Amino acid sequence: MSEEKRRAPRLYRRIILRAAAFGEEPPRWSFVTIHNLSSTGVLFTYDKPVYEGMLLHFKIDFPDRVIQCMGRIVR
Repeated sequence: MSEEKRRAPRLYRRIILRAAAFGEEPPRWSFVTIHNLSSTGVLFTYDKPVYEGMLLHFKIDFPDRVIQCMGRIVR
């Protein structure tokens, strides 16, 4: 049996996420679907070119609130 090496448990649920490149004025939000989400990151597919180190603004729509945050592309 392989040992779990992840730092945080993943939530595997479809959640709508809006992403926009940091520094775009006005931001051009794209809707993406999250593959999984944890306290240390989010895995999603984005329809725009990205590069490692790029900063993105995120808005995650939960049923009772919208969470806004910023993230960095790590791979």
